Amino acid sequence: MEYLTINPEAADTTSGIANWWLAEKCDASTDAVEEAVLDLVDRGFMERRPTPDGAAIYGLAGGQ
Repeated sequence: MEYLTINPEAADTTSGIANWWLAEKCDASTDAVEEAVLDLVDRGFMERRPTPDGAAIYGLAGGQ
């Protein structure tokens, strides 16, 4: 959420979040990041945005 507060337009896959958003802060596995992101989606802080290839990116709820 700290990253999204600074970069409210940011959106990425769980792998991208682990490798780019959090790399300097912690050594989180993609599985751990996915679990945390899905929790934030469930709580309404983030939203899942489907991509044309069937994957998903995640960003701040209400963002573009």
